[in-house]
Amino acid sequence: MDSLQWLDVSSNNFSGPLPVSLGNAGDLRALEMHNSGFSGTIPSQLGQLAELWSLDLANNQLSGALPVTLGGLKSMEELHLENNNLSGPIPAELGKLAKLRKADFYDNRLSGNLPDTLSGWKSVETLDLDNNKFTGTLKPLSNLTSLRQLRVANKSFEGHLPVGFQTLKRLTEIYAANNRHSGLRYHSLRRLDLSSNRLNGSIDLSAFPNLERIVLYKNRITGFADNGSIPESLVYLNLSGNLLSALPESFRSMPKLEVLALANNRISKWPDWGSTSEGVCYMPHTGILTIRKGGFDGLVRTLSDASLLPPPPDWGSLQQLDVSNNPIHVDVIGFFMPLKWQSNLDVLLASNCSIHGELHCEAFFAVDREALALTANTLTPLTVDNLRFILSDNNISSIDLYGLMRSPLFQVDFDNNSLVRVAAPSDLWKSLTVQPYRNARLTNNPDLRSGQTPICISFPDIKDIKNLPHALDNGEERFECTEFCSVFNQVEVDYIFASDALCRCLPGYEGIGINCTKCPAGTYSNRQVKTQTCKQCPDDAGSDEGSTTCYCRLGHQRGDEPCEPCTAGSVGVRKSGRSGGRDTWICQDCLPGLNCSVPINYNASVLPGFFQLTVQLESDRPSHNTTREVTTYGAGLTLLPIVMRCPLSSACKGTNKTDGLNICSEGHEGFVCSRCKAGFSRQTPQQPCVRCAPL
Repeated sequence: MDSLQWLDVSSNNFSGPLPVSLGNAGDLRALEMHNSGFSGTIPSQLGQLAELWSLDLANNQLSGALPVTLGGLKSMEELHLENNNLSGPIPAELGKLAKLRKADFYDNRLSGNLPDTLSGWKSVETLDLDNNKFTGTLKPLSNLTSLRQLRVANKSFEGHLPVGFQTLKRLTEIYAANNRHSGLRYHSLRRLDLSSNRLNGSIDLSAFPNLERIVLYKNRITGFADNGSIPESLVYLNLSGNLLSALPESFRSMPKLEVLALANNRISKWPDWGSTSEGVCYMPHTGILTIRKGGFDGLVRTLSDASLLPPPPDWGSLQQLDVSNNPIHVDVIGFFMPLKWQSNLDVLLASNCSIHGELHCEAFFAVDREALALTANTLTPLTVDNLRFILSDNNISSIDLYGLMRSPLFQVDFDNNSLVRVAAPSDLWKSLTVQPYRNARLTNNPDLRSGQTPICISFPDIKDIKNLPHALDNGEERFECTEFCSVFNQVEVDYIFASDALCRCLPGYEGIGINCTKCPAGTYSNRQVKTQTCKQCPDDAGSDEGSTTCYCRLGHQRGDEPCEPCTAGSVGVRKSGRSGGRDTWICQDCLPGLNCSVPINYNASVLPGFFQLTVQLESDRPSHNTTREVTTYGAGLTLLPIVMRCPLSSACKGTNKTDGLNICSEGHEGFVCSRCKAGFSRQTPQQPCVRCAPL
């Protein structure tokens, strides 16, 4: 292998360690062995390859420490060791790789502090230290003057990032999520990810003149220095999961920003930027100008001088805004004031923000200020297409979308509000029901009823009709409703919207819609007889509370008629109910030894010569520590009377008609009356017991 210059065995199924003999290929320039199944340690002999400029051992199962001999690879430009199980620190000797341009240590188990000698990596342009176990600071990287991209997501680094120094002029991207950085010192960056760190207090964004994308998700940021000055080049800003209480004044100007994420903060003060005169709304499709009480003076001022209007925010490129889960506590009209000017806004997420009040056309009436300045007494509302806004989990009480010039809508979600009325042009609903993947969600608004709102909903394509039971807070299911709305292609309401028409009580309950109560004892309901009212059980039948059917009473069984009496020559047999339900009775032909001249129910009359099985039960009175004798049939322990022939027929006289207990002849007792009482005896079991002769 003396003259071998390039070796590529990547993407194979080798096993075992790397060959030590590779160290003998003195002329080797590139060694490509990624994703090949190698395991074990990296041979120290690789440090002998003085001409090697590319080493790729990524995606194997290599383990152990990095050999210090790798510091001898003077020609090394690319080093790929990602996705292995390497452990221990980065050897200080690797700082001697002066020609190194790309180093990737991603997803190993490397640990310890970064060696100070890494400052010798003057040519490194890309460095990936993600997903390792390093500790300490990143100060050793401060002099990497060629660095363009740095990845240090690690969960262990702390202190300041090394990118605030004037030497790092070329750095354009840094990803440092999940660390413990506590300060910001950045210059000349275009992308920055510091999510899930410990940034706290106020941050200064004015230090980033070329920043395009910044992710500060899940920190402890409370505000902004320099009043939150935003780089004009910024197109993406994620500040979700922080401690912001308001939007700084300088956020009014973000001309290139396309995405602004502010969810899960503490924003309680909403800006009034772009507020129009209260009580004024113009609907151009009808030519109607609506002026609510007190709005005329404001309208006059608006038409006379557009500068009297508070300037709206300069968010001309904004496409997505997420302010979900903030305690904004603002009227819905006020909430839309800075937003209704945004002609490119496609997605508005504002769930769980305590937004309240009536949503009507004033929330969408925005004047074209330039047109107003040029053309006196002309109102030209702005228009937007395909808006999707999510306002679920708020307290909005009514919706009037007749002034909404954003047709066709894409999606609106008002789930779990306080709606009592919804009104909108028919064309708007049509756009939702006809166009794919469009819907309006109005579910979980208990006071929204079909008879209380002029909303007109038709469902030309009802599919997947299901009857779903609904449980109360205690888990009890009283009613079921027909669920016919799919998520897409229609206006989505739930059973509450027309509960009397869509819902019905479950069997065992009675009522209309969702107002259901249990059937009382002696009555029943089911789907066959309907569940609006409970039906009375016949005289020969009964039921427990909440029953779906009646059971036959003692002495009756279910026949062609609901219940029919047992006849002579039959015995009542208990039939256990299902799932803990009540026992019922059936009639069965008489068994040998029973007197069935009349139907037998509960107490069985036994003929002479037969014996009925009995048991001793504890007294049902707690104060009496005694037992009582009962028949197994009478106690409900057996479904039928258990009767057997006595060995000596004359010893068994039948049973007591009152309690069904056995009667033995004189001198006999015990099971099948086969034992002689005290003072009686017999010579053989086939003889009756007779009184003993006196001595």
